[in-house]
Amino acid sequence: HALEQRLNLPVVIENDVNTLTMAEQWFGAGVGVSDFLVVTLGRGIGMGMVLNGHLYRGGCGGGGEFGHLTMVPDGPRCDCGKRGCLEALVAEPAILRRMQNAFEREFTMDEAVALARHGDTTAQGIFAAAGRTLGMAIADLVNIFNPPLLVISGEGARMLDLLQEPLQETLQAHCFNGFFDDMRLVVEPWGDDAWARGAASLMLDELFRPDLYRDEKTRASLIL
Repeated sequence: HALEQRLNLPVVIENDVNTLTMAEQWFGAGVGVSDFLVVTLGRGIGMGMVLNGHLYRGGCGGGGEFGHLTMVPDGPRCDCGKRGCLEALVAEPAILRRMQNAFEREFTMDEAVALARHGDTTAQGIFAAAGRTLGMAIADLVNIFNPPLLVISGEGARMLDLLQEPLQETLQAHCFNGFFDDMRLVVEPWGDDAWARGAASLMLDELFRPDLYRDEKTRASLIL
């Protein structure tokens, strides 16, 4: 409200992954799909959920913190302060930490990806391990939600060629009977303009979606 007063304009604040999910619903793989999940990979791990045709935000707007699913109770410490979160195992900083420990030098993400693509087996093993862990976690989502569509997106899409095979094999192995075969898995190519499309989709959703499909907690009062 203070920002609206300062700008004298309507302001809507939303989680970044939720805006990407809205972009998929308005313009992407989710067009015409009533139930789907979007998993994002990058500096963190995120998730957006469309259930019964509308974005699910949870009780206080924090639904979808998939990156903080506990995978290893005594695992590495996550930025959230807890140990063993999915994000602390497979997000870009976690992969870089493993690369730096293995090679005893600093890496950028581009350098790590390039080394693996050029055939270094140690680097490839680090990415493959991340892919398997992510696949296991996504299988849990699929077993809970049984989505007809799952989209993988985010800045980390640039390394998905290194993760995709172990991810998909693990996902298929751990999905409940038939769930994997009944689901469409889409890997979205990444461009930084995706954030802008997400923000635009948020406003389209606020302006044009019928009130029937909106959560009272997140409905904005917009005056055209």
